[in-house]
Amino acid sequence: MEYKEDRSVREIGLMAPRLRLDLKFTFQIYAKKPYYVIEDPIYNHFYRIGLREYKFMSLLDGKTSISKAMEIASRDMGKDALNANEVSQMIHWMLESQLIQTKTSVHTQRLKKIVQKTEKKVEQRISDVMFAKIPLLDPDRFLEFLNPVSRHFFGILAAIVWFGCCFAAIYLVSSHWNRFSASAEKVLELSNWLWLYIAWIFLKSVHEMAHGLVCKKYDGAVTEMGIMLIVFSPLGYVETSSSWKFPSKWQRIHVTIAGMYAEMFLAFIAVFIWSQTEPGLLQNFTYNMAITAGISTILFNINPLMRFDGYYIFIDLLERPNLYSRSSSYLLYLAKRYLLGVQSTFPLSSLKERSLLGTYGFLSFVWRMTIYTSLIFGVCALFKGFGILLGLVAFVLWIILPLARLIQYILVGKEAEKPSIARFCTISICFCAISAFLLTRVFYQENFFAPCVIVYEREEIVRAYCPGFVKQIFIEEKQKVRAGDILLQLSNPKIEAEVKKIQIEMQLSQIRLRSFEIEKVAAAQVEEEKLASLQKRAKELETYAASLSIKAEMEGMVVFRKVKESFLESYIKTGEEILKIVAPDSKILISSVDQKDTAHFRENLQRDVEVKLWGREDLLQAKLFYLAPKGTTEIPHPALCFLAGGPLPVIQSQGKEDGYKLISPFFTAKLTLPEKSKNNFQAGEIGWIQAKGKEETLLEYAFRLLHHWWQDTIEQYGLPF
Repeated sequence: MEYKEDRSVREIGLMAPRLRLDLKFTFQIYAKKPYYVIEDPIYNHFYRIGLREYKFMSLLDGKTSISKAMEIASRDMGKDALNANEVSQMIHWMLESQLIQTKTSVHTQRLKKIVQKTEKKVEQRISDVMFAKIPLLDPDRFLEFLNPVSRHFFGILAAIVWFGCCFAAIYLVSSHWNRFSASAEKVLELSNWLWLYIAWIFLKSVHEMAHGLVCKKYDGAVTEMGIMLIVFSPLGYVETSSSWKFPSKWQRIHVTIAGMYAEMFLAFIAVFIWSQTEPGLLQNFTYNMAITAGISTILFNINPLMRFDGYYIFIDLLERPNLYSRSSSYLLYLAKRYLLGVQSTFPLSSLKERSLLGTYGFLSFVWRMTIYTSLIFGVCALFKGFGILLGLVAFVLWIILPLARLIQYILVGKEAEKPSIARFCTISICFCAISAFLLTRVFYQENFFAPCVIVYEREEIVRAYCPGFVKQIFIEEKQKVRAGDILLQLSNPKIEAEVKKIQIEMQLSQIRLRSFEIEKVAAAQVEEEKLASLQKRAKELETYAASLSIKAEMEGMVVFRKVKESFLESYIKTGEEILKIVAPDSKILISSVDQKDTAHFRENLQRDVEVKLWGREDLLQAKLFYLAPKGTTEIPHPALCFLAGGPLPVIQSQGKEDGYKLISPFFTAKLTLPEKSKNNFQAGEIGWIQAKGKEETLLEYAFRLLHHWWQDTIEQYGLPF
């Protein structure tokens, strides 16, 4: 920690502050070093201090002056005692935290005004609105009442049951993966929002309650429970800061992880119910619970870059307190020292600690900017016109004001810190010059990918025109046939009986006609018309019955839809696919190109592109000879569908019981395979094609990415820009 010279050090030495009598101190070993945890029961705040600070604070009894306390501490601790600057900083901190009481000097009164100050800056007020914290109740007594029973749900036996349920839930999800993944598209539908919100509230209530129950398990105090609004989005919170005084870090980790533990257990139970129920309200609600718990845990709670559960688990495991603030201070120190030339120090013990602070500080900064950007666009989309105003306010608050303060600091400085404007300008100009050179002189060629599958370009799908039972099969798998060859013989007794019946009716009609021609001319004319109708009907039935002999309509190779033997004696419905006749030399690749990549693939028309088939090591060169002018949501080939293990996501088509379509339009592309190696590949093999984009400078590439991101954001959030 850095301490600066304060002009009031000499005046502070005359003060005789008194440490508040209600403060509680707990000894702790943390990161193999001794510490004391200060508990402030009035404000429910906790602070961790070292032995040097504790020794000095213990001397503040209201009678001993600060100078005298420094003298005693120096005599007892030698060179380990706090120096004058450190004491000055500590007195400032204790006054601001209201840990000491004194009225002995003008300086003290000035510092106390900091504590008693009620006016807030405009940006702080706005921040308080956008990140409001609303306490609702004090759950301590209720949790104390539940503690004798609830403590068993967070023990070793319960953990064993938890892991068992975890493995079982993973097995169930993997076993029903197609159904589970297909349902994901319905989660964000407008009709599902209410159930999603109910699942969210229920899970988060249990999550926060679990934190409190485990805190009570170790005799901690839980004094507050409420709602925290992050840009008007509700999140629960529970005050378990009393866990900071627990002697074991594993107890603190247990308190922190309890929320995710309980939430995921409910998700496992939800998976069990979902897998055993029919489509309906219960299945939909349990699916929402499983999805909500999984996403919130992975993206938020377990993420150490955000100050949620994952962060506190992370710092306790590493035993690095205040990692978030220290890493931010370290980045600020690096910027001040090397960019602005401010002579300052930052106490670090090792290269390992510097690496940790630098890496974590950079990653958390990037993540923070990502969250800020998402929140700004989210607010704009959620509240429409008012949301755009809030988004602009947030942009000014989080982006513009920090930049303005940075510029002010560079130009004016702060207290004893005087940034070197010349150094900053020199480094900035050099950075801009190097960046401009790299952005305009370094070229980049991006690769674009699309899934593909090998198919036969010329093929005939053989279907049954007349339904019937397979009586005989005349061909084998991969047998070559000619047009007109009989492939299968079906049998349909009903149709065959109708043919015989109408033939008999025709014979009887002919007999009647001959007898009528001799005696009754008028009756003969009627019978003639009836006979003509019977002959027409007989011809249609004979043609229909003749289709029971299924013949090839083109020359090619036979490819059965399923094993040949399984067709024998099976019933074939009208229109049902039986087999295919394909031209073996007509294998091509078909691909589905994403809409945003079509321009780059169009530039590669009539050129060779690289193809990588799954399970094969060698790359192929295939010529892209066709790209559809319009996109389609029809599935180009079942093998590319997500439900069949392919990469293209699909949803169920409306009005079709078993039909599916692509989520968004894709453009169909066709590629020729090398003639020499066509026979080495099998139809149905899938892979990826790689098309090279045009060479562009890094500046053009960055601008294109930014443009696509902006267009996607506008489309996603429905912004009126």
